[in-house]
Amino acid sequence: MEQLHCEFLFKPTDELSKLETVEWSMDYEDLDDFLNHIENLQEFKIPLNSKPIKLDIYQEEV
Repeated sequence: MEQLHCEFLFKPTDELSKLETVEWSMDYEDLDDFLNHIENLQEFKIPLNSKPIKLDIYQEEV
């Protein structure tokens, strides 16, 4: 099994500091359900209005 990491670093704000969530695709019937759920989370939507100061994307075996 492999895991894809997409990590975004933002300048700290009060709004962003309140956000936290953990989601796993294996908890959903299929990938479309998972992605739909993720895209509707406030934890996903709120940062879209901010510009990241750093981005890391990597893949690893788990």
